[in-house]
Amino acid sequence: MGVSAVAPNFFIRSIEGYRDLEHKTSIGKPFTYFLGEHYVNPLHWNLRELYLGLSTRKKAPHTPISTQYFSASAYQLGPHEMKYSAKACEDYNPTGVDKTDPNFLRNGMRSLLRDQDACMQFMVQLRKPDARMPIQDTTVVWSEKKSPFVPVARIHIPKQQFDSAEQNEMCENLSFNVWHATKEIKPLSYFNELRRDIYLHTAAFRRVRNNAPVGEPNSWCDSMPSLCPVQNEPSNTVESADTADFSDQTDPSLEDSDGEGTVSL
Repeated sequence: MGVSAVAPNFFIRSIEGYRDLEHKTSIGKPFTYFLGEHYVNPLHWNLRELYLGLSTRKKAPHTPISTQYFSASAYQLGPHEMKYSAKACEDYNPTGVDKTDPNFLRNGMRSLLRDQDACMQFMVQLRKPDARMPIQDTTVVWSEKKSPFVPVARIHIPKQQFDSAEQNEMCENLSFNVWHATKEIKPLSYFNELRRDIYLHTAAFRRVRNNAPVGEPNSWCDSMPSLCPVQNEPSNTVESADTADFSDQTDPSLEDSDGEGTVSL
């Protein structure tokens, strides 16, 4: 869920607002964005943003799979616009999770997937033009009463041992971009345009730092050969995960089941 948040909306309306908040945070004065430089002039306060920001605070889950995620921003869906969400298919709360450990989310997921499979339900919410469902203002929550989330797929996460040095290295060298998509599901809004540039630059920085090639694995065997005793011939054509277009490809791992697709990770 690299492009998802645990709240259905962002708390700042404009890119300029986020830039101002980041600047004030970098100099150790984050609350001056919300309450003004000297806290004395209410005209300089951003109380709505402060309220929305505090509203996004939630009790930490036991694992990253144990909560609900939201796109917060809108995306194209053919002739429609939509937001998406993913939530656990059941209540995953492994015992013995020490939340005082800074890595408790990783530890909790390691404990969960060591013993069982997991599942997340993927849902979409269609925009109704006659309702208050703006695209550019991502601080507004789209009403689930007027347009409920509809389950369209399940993400199957099989029982596994994921926390190995080899897999961590593979994960560190991967990159993700919301614009790695076809035009039928392209991102919408100014915030997603900002993401496009930020994700490209941070991915390029990480590749240089890690001395990692630009490429996209065609299978687990490309990046984690220890999991594949018998190797297939590698492909001669590799596209970047930031720019590749898969509009003519069909993922064989997607199977229709009772109106929902299922993809295994």
